Amino acid sequence: MAKQTVNLGLNPNDKLGDPLRTAFTKINDNFDEVYATAISTAQLKAIVAASTDFADFQARIAAL
Repeated sequence: MAKQTVNLGLNPNDKLGDPLRTAFTKINDNFDEVYATAISTAQLKAIVAASTDFADFQARIAAL
């Protein structure tokens, strides 16, 4: 899923932006995606410890 941007409208209270429910649905969906793809500190430490050099580290992170 791509990042969903909340439409704020042009001016405060101009009713051109997203309604509150739509806005917060977008916000929740964005956070759900972040948390679903996040790795734990323990996982990151294991990847760093197993990496032989920076290129290897990048490859291991990219493979996640």
